[in-house]
Amino acid sequence: MIPTDTELAQLLFQTARRDNYVAMPEERHDAALYLGQFRCLRQLAQTDGISQRALADALQVRPSSLSEVLSRLAQKGLVERRASETDRRSLLVFLTEQGRAALQKSVDFQRQIHADMFSALSEAEKSQLFRLLKKVERHGKKEVFLP
Repeated sequence: MIPTDTELAQLLFQTARRDNYVAMPEERHDAALYLGQFRCLRQLAQTDGISQRALADALQVRPSSLSEVLSRLAQKGLVERRASETDRRSLLVFLTEQGRAALQKSVDFQRQIHADMFSALSEAEKSQLFRLLKKVERHGKKEVFLP
């Protein structure tokens, strides 16, 4: 059976979505990190003390969307927002120690998920899959104009 392009795309996105909701192995739903929260913590680990606007730009999200994510992360004690000492209109975002620990736990858990996901493949199959996905990625960067 030769799969259709739609079947391939659906399988690819379905497999990729495994990361969207489970970024922390906690039993409690309120302790789990969602993909947007995880991306935010990961960015802060690289650029701690960044302004909210610069963080929104780095994550390529609307400032209002980021504000919601940051509020949830602050409620969990993972980030804190402080007024800039040089510009009181600007809020700076910092990762807390609890946030660093949650990020590390999430990274470790994701590595475990990825290792499990790809354990079904041999090293040669992993290399082949990587080459094929890179080929699809390069082709997808071409401009597409819809009628």
